[in-house]
Amino acid sequence: MSGSRYLGRPVRRLEDERYLRGRAIFTDDIALPGALYLALVRSPYPHAEITTVDWSPAARLPGFVTALSGRDLADWLAPFPVPPQSAGVRPQRRYPLAVDRVRFVGEGVVAVVATSRSAAEDAAAEVLVEYRELAAVIDPEAALAPDAPRPHPD
Repeated sequence: MSGSRYLGRPVRRLEDERYLRGRAIFTDDIALPGALYLALVRSPYPHAEITTVDWSPAARLPGFVTALSGRDLADWLAPFPVPPQSAGVRPQRRYPLAVDRVRFVGEGVVAVVATSRSAAEDAAAEVLVEYRELAAVIDPEAALAPDAPRPHPD
């Protein structure tokens, strides 16, 4: 570790002043003509089956462009590449949105696209998702029990 100029020493941060003075530019500050905005409908449940998705109420709102569910994406998109796994861990097929089942609170279920950020958020609030809540376990020790709920049935 000898020879490191940074190990154990304070590093002068060059970007802080612009953030502290409100002069920083963020992605949200950039306005592109014709840009569309996306809002996600997220799961309120830690573990549930998705039984129905209905975005027809959202489609009636001004600015709504389209909505996609995890099932829509799975029909034409390959799952995420599987990273190298630890011994004994089965790889799972993962998509950008939950397909048939949610496995954590906040998992994306529907992507709503609209002409403005507020229109996307308003439309996402109108999407109707029905779930069948499943048993969940949040304690890591309890999750090891043979009869513990399994987020991945296999």
